[in-house]
Amino acid sequence: MLPVLRAGARTLAFVVWTALAALLTLLGRVVCLPSRAAGARWGGWAAGLWGRGCCRLCGLRLRVEGPRPPRGSFVAANHTSWADIWVLGAACPANFIAKVEISRWPVMGWLSRIGNTLWIDRRRMRDTARLGRELRYYLERGVRIHMFAEGGAGSGEHIRPFRPPLFEAPADLGVPCVPAVIRYEREEFWWPDEEVLARHFLRCLRLPPSRVTVRFGRPVTGIGDRKALAAELQRRAEALYAETAAG
Repeated sequence: MLPVLRAGARTLAFVVWTALAALLTLLGRVVCLPSRAAGARWGGWAAGLWGRGCCRLCGLRLRVEGPRPPRGSFVAANHTSWADIWVLGAACPANFIAKVEISRWPVMGWLSRIGNTLWIDRRRMRDTARLGRELRYYLERGVRIHMFAEGGAGSGEHIRPFRPPLFEAPADLGVPCVPAVIRYEREEFWWPDEEVLARHFLRCLRLPPSRVTVRFGRPVTGIGDRKALAAELQRRAEALYAETAAG
């Protein structure tokens, strides 16, 4: 009975907190309306605040290790759970790159849109070029960007290959590129592709409190080729993930 009560209380708290965070985000966007970059930074800050609250309410004890990514950096992380957005945003506020399908999700999609998420439609070959131009605009103005570099959620057993296309803008601009890894104490938070999001979310709300660790590596600079940059960040992420497991 306790897990059911725990899930019910967490669900109610999540709904209330999400509504308050959405209101705060909207108010900030109105104030920042004349400036796209200021609106993006506000959206990233609000998403981080929402993520910290969601982690606490849902029993995830966040531990952050390594140097904080500087402003205007491009952060490449692994991806194993729907909770990664909460966790990575709480560890370091930023704007996310996400697949356009998420924009149509209930609640999460609407929050992502008002939080200035940058969308990529992987079904359209030319969309990578469009997003690259957006990335240049924001990175040049000191906006921090998070990307799940593996291209989709997978198991947390190891780091999967980083996809190079979206590394072109940060490679050309020479901005600091930071490897990051997320590791959950409980494997139940890994989100299998075959499981419906809502069902997996509610199942995780029944779990007792557990730890999630985010570890940032040192920034990488001076690599002007997108494929070489993706490969180097992947190599460093693999090392960070092994260190986190050992710890």
